[in-house]
Amino acid sequence: MTREQKIEEIISRAKDLWISMLDSKVKLVHKLVMNRFDMEQHTDGSGEWDDLSDKYVNYQRMFPNLPILVQSGKLRDSIYVEYDYNPESGTNFFKVKGSKYANFHNSGQKVAKGGYPARRCLECPPEYTLDGFLLKKLQSKWVKGFLEIVRDVKSK
Repeated sequence: MTREQKIEEIISRAKDLWISMLDSKVKLVHKLVMNRFDMEQHTDGSGEWDDLSDKYVNYQRMFPNLPILVQSGKLRDSIYVEYDYNPESGTNFFKVKGSKYANFHNSGQKVAKGGYPARRCLECPPEYTLDGFLLKKLQSKWVKGFLEIVRDVKSK
């Protein structure tokens, strides 16, 4: 095996390792986001959502006994997590996304003008942001795997 072939193999295997590690974490990030959603908490861990106004609950809400942001279940079901394994912009690896309606609630509308407060349901949990401790553990695990790949390819 030539030096160039070894380098190509190292790069290919290292990339595959990183992608497989991120694939496994997407499910965990989604579970964490949905747990916080179900507890009516901001998915970035910054506290609980504001309560619904009495006026809205009494006169506009179709199913007043259901949790906040859950009427038909479509908004909740629209939430998913994906990753960018090489974010060039310096943003998070994990992206929480959802429907247009979920985006509206995530950012909120001007309450003074009859809108609603932000109920952040599409934010990456801080544990998995670029500065998050769980992402750093994942990166450390990848470095160890990368070094094993290098040793393996070098011995060929």
